[in-house]
Amino acid sequence: WDRNVECEAENEQGKALGEQMYAAVGRERQMGDCAVQVPQRGGRPARMATLTLRALRIRLVRTERLGTLPKRIAINAVLAREESPPSEVKPLEWLLLTSESISISEEVIEVLRLYRLRWRIEEFHKAWKSGAGVERRRMANVENIERIAVVLAFVAVRLLQLRERHNEDPDASCAELLTETEWKLLWVSIEKRRPPKRPPPLGWAYRAIARLGGWHDSKRTGRVGWDSHWIGWFMLQERIEGHEAAKLLKGSL
Repeated sequence: WDRNVECEAENEQGKALGEQMYAAVGRERQMGDCAVQVPQRGGRPARMATLTLRALRIRLVRTERLGTLPKRIAINAVLAREESPPSEVKPLEWLLLTSESISISEEVIEVLRLYRLRWRIEEFHKAWKSGAGVERRRMANVENIERIAVVLAFVAVRLLQLRERHNEDPDASCAELLTETEWKLLWVSIEKRRPPKRPPPLGWAYRAIARLGGWHDSKRTGRVGWDSHWIGWFMLQERIEGHEAAKLLKGSL
């Protein structure tokens, strides 16, 4: 909402200057810029956007229908706007209200960085709940719930790392995220032959773990759901446990 605000500056009569929020912050001097990776989504191609940053201390003015609340609330506003977008592309524009300091450009950039983390946090929660299934656990003891939630949080981080690194560079070595035992057992499970001497790329590991979890890419999108990755990861860990047990039993039977 482009709300009515009062700025910290005053006019000749000593009264706070009032205007709309976007206009007030937009007329401030530039405090830096930031490059943002815009992911592919639907028919929108991936691209790099450069956002211009402006910031201002403002006071939000209470509307009449909220008469029981304070008449004004002081807050910091950061406007991140793509001023030179490619043709026929809707420019990015975020107006962030924050209690964080905005005195210098580094602080304004940090506000934007924290805001951008919200997508990663949402993806982590999807991996934690939809993938690792923390909400599906039915334990009567509070301490046990806390323990399994923490353990599955680490699993969710591993799954999220795999997806993010795959999206960044699917040709990178899978040894960045998988141990030698993990990727070799994964190779044998999926390819049904001896593993290569060099680790395969992350793109292969990303799909192989999903295939182990029952994924078939029937829609030809290449995208893997959290359920498939969780099941595949769980099955891979079972194979690793069996492999370790076999090594301990070797020569004892």
